[in-house]
Amino acid sequence: MKLVSSVLGLVVAFGMFASLGNAALILSFENPTTFIPNGGIQSINVFARSSLPAGESVSTLGADFTLGGGAVFNTPNAGTFGGAGFTGFGNINPGASSFDRETAVGSANVGYLNITFQNFAQQFTNTPTPFATLLVNPLSLQSFSISATNVFAGANSLATVSIVATAVPEPTTLAMVAVIGLVGIAHRRFRKTAIA
Repeated sequence: MKLVSSVLGLVVAFGMFASLGNAALILSFENPTTFIPNGGIQSINVFARSSLPAGESVSTLGADFTLGGGAVFNTPNAGTFGGAGFTGFGNINPGASSFDRETAVGSANVGYLNITFQNFAQQFTNTPTPFATLLVNPLSLQSFSISATNVFAGANSLATVSIVATAVPEPTTLAMVAVIGLVGIAHRRFRKTAIA
């Protein structure tokens, strides 16, 4: 089992590696990627980092994102990018950048991200930093997949990246479980006291 986990880890790491000549950008998602079922539109951050110690610069960055299992993107924007704390803040050409949801019927699970940096090529360090946020409605699902395909940085194509997002209990469910646990503990203590 440990060998299988190690091999899967290597496959995932290899799938996240993207060659840019002698350099590489590595894309990733929040880890773990979780959501609340029936919680409406929820945010999932996408990160990028350079594999080079000194980092690297790119003039454009983009990807096609696909949600599997029935989850859908927000409309009309499938996500956001370029905000404070995000790579590219203040350096994105708004007229040449977008994060749109597919408009064809039955394709609400597809979003297209295209970012063009305007003043200078954007530096990516070797520390993962968010560069975009997916806006996803998971409906009542317990899990769904997210894939980034047709990923590019400048003129270079990057590898496909995929993850599975999993549901976490709603806060009210967690509170109910906690109350039941406390009642059980109190009942057990009361019972031990009554027997003694």
